[in-house]
Amino acid sequence: MDTTNQFCPNEDRPDYGRVGAGNIGVHSLKEKRCICHTCGRTFAIARGTPLYRRRLDHELIGWVISLLANGCPKQAIVATWNLDPRTVDDLWESSGEHSQQVHEATVAQNRMDLQQVQMDEIRHKVQGAVIWVAMALAVPTRLWLGAVVSLHRDKTLIVTLMEKVKAAALCRPLLLCFDGLSSYLSACRQVFRSPLRTGKPGRPRLIPWPDICLGQVVKQYAKCRVVGVERRLVQGSQALVDCLLTLSQRGGC
Repeated sequence: MDTTNQFCPNEDRPDYGRVGAGNIGVHSLKEKRCICHTCGRTFAIARGTPLYRRRLDHELIGWVISLLANGCPKQAIVATWNLDPRTVDDLWESSGEHSQQVHEATVAQNRMDLQQVQMDEIRHKVQGAVIWVAMALAVPTRLWLGAVVSLHRDKTLIVTLMEKVKAAALCRPLLLCFDGLSSYLSACRQVFRSPLRTGKPGRPRLIPWPDICLGQVVKQYAKCRVVGVERRLVQGSQALVDCLLTLSQRGGC
């Protein structure tokens, strides 16, 4: 049983959240429990994951989550393993919440030099409604920066997505690429600002990030088919854009 990635769950102790501090040991191999040698508290190794306090086999839980993530109908999973539909729904919900927590801990709290970010939206039709999913991807590493779901394709949706991108970005030269939706321009200029603190009372003035380049990729349609693509440089210098393209995707477009 590997305890190297475990930490003390006791929030009142100084070792809380410290990974690799050397204070976590094995308490019971049979029950898969760890112990913190600092406070003496024991806890399950699956604590904080969708496997915690589940009576189902952990391998089966992994199969169910994997099948759901790849579009397998819930009814097929229920019929195959004779599971309660509420159990499948609960596994699906808890795995989603856990994935979001992992994403926020590993991506949203660690700023990186993103160089180039591409954003887009997907129109998804569900029973009785249409939802929009806006997504962002860091081009150099193919890192998923986040997604936002809304019933409307409006500025609120785009601003929320921009805030996720900003949370993961260092204040360095950055190329943001998106489609022809006008909300992207105002959202970029609204979100990518930092307070200029002067020590004076009152709210500090917000100044835009330097070297932020904005590029649009507008598709041209004819008879419901894409017949051309127009690339526009909305903000920033062409020289800086060429440099960022070279660094992020070896000069590709």
